[in-house]
Amino acid sequence: MRWHCLIGLLLLPIVCDAQPLENSIRTDTSMMGTPDQPTIEGGLINQSEKDQRTFALDSKCLKAQKTSNVEAHTLTQNIADEFSSDQKIQSLLMAATEDHKLAYVLQKAHQMNLPATVALIPMVESHYKTDAVSPKAARGAWQLMPATAKDYGLKREDRKNFTLSTDTALQLLKNLHQEFGNWALAFAAYNAGSQRVSRALYQHPHAQFIDELGLPLETQHYIYRLKTLYQAIVKYSAVAAIASA
Repeated sequence: MRWHCLIGLLLLPIVCDAQPLENSIRTDTSMMGTPDQPTIEGGLINQSEKDQRTFALDSKCLKAQKTSNVEAHTLTQNIADEFSSDQKIQSLLMAATEDHKLAYVLQKAHQMNLPATVALIPMVESHYKTDAVSPKAARGAWQLMPATAKDYGLKREDRKNFTLSTDTALQLLKNLHQEFGNWALAFAAYNAGSQRVSRALYQHPHAQFIDELGLPLETQHYIYRLKTLYQAIVKYSAVAAIASA
């Protein structure tokens, strides 16, 4: 499969029909995070995505007026460099497509009505390496913790099994989105835990952006890294499409 095809699939908000994945090529650069286009951005965090439709037209103006503190904290050279070149993005895509891993995530996301951008998480977590292990004992491409695996009926050693761990991680993400009604919060909870995010929402009832919740900088960095990768692939996709034309 050509690189621009893979990129188009990755950026597709939801695979909408039963056509083969190779034929479903559409690049979405909207960052609005509505039910129809649940992208990485997520929108305002104390509103459901249904309510966000009302604010779609003026949200860009709101964001232009407000400088997010999380960007001030996370716009570091290290994060910028992580996805700064076409070679680095291509390397991530090569790792993702090995053994049809990316194709499986996209197909499973389609079946579960999840945004295709969930496929970015193993890129950030492990570069799609099934043998990855963190100092905190998270394991596998999705970096599942032992307790999380147990809660979802997954054996500790099966976290290295890409198919089983993908099924578990996507079910977890689906549950988190149902709990919080927002993809930015779901991704934050995937990193920090749902209890911590729930507590932060309770303590900051008027927060509208992730950086206003008082979450650990690690979690703020995590969300920013996902957004930065998304934007880097959008940019790379445009170059790849022109080159393949």
